[in-house]
Amino acid sequence: MGLFSFFGSKSPEEVYSSIAKSIVVSALLYSKELGAENNKHAADAGAEVVYFLLHILDRAAFATLGSEKRSTVFSEVSEIALDDYTKATLSSAPIELQLKIKTHMLQTLDVRQNIYGQCESLAGKLAERGTMVFAFSFYVHRAMELTQRNDVDEILVGNQDVTISDGDTFPDFSTNLHNAAWIGNVIKELEFEKDLKYLK
Repeated sequence: MGLFSFFGSKSPEEVYSSIAKSIVVSALLYSKELGAENNKHAADAGAEVVYFLLHILDRAAFATLGSEKRSTVFSEVSEIALDDYTKATLSSAPIELQLKIKTHMLQTLDVRQNIYGQCESLAGKLAERGTMVFAFSFYVHRAMELTQRNDVDEILVGNQDVTISDGDTFPDFSTNLHNAAWIGNVIKELEFEKDLKYLK
């Protein structure tokens, strides 16, 4: 056993918990920027941060650990992160309601995984359609109830153009760029790869 392994090791559970905590804290900070701490819309938008960062983690885990371990990491961290975010935003709600919402969040996570997985890149040059940032911005826009549309998957993944008739369906250009910058900074700060190396 090497010196680093002896003094610097972490158990898988510690790694999962640490990553999940960093994701939840990022989501809570983002939602706080959008509105009052107890604002339902802001909390829903924060959930979109959780989904997005879990997808980024999934990609990082695949690159760092391979497909088999990636699946375990994603499953374990998702369970902890969604549980912690639900408790943080619904601390006064009955346990039954918290569990119901967590189950719904797990289902939503699967949907987001599918869309983000089809996107061409993280942000491209201008966070345009077909990028993960564009899709993320739309989901936050909808979480804030600024649109009710739920039929735009082909636009989000870049297979269809945004038309004039789409009107206010999508956030404006400056919002997409703001989210791109925010996401870029958060990904850099979280350094998932650094934590994932403990699982090799």
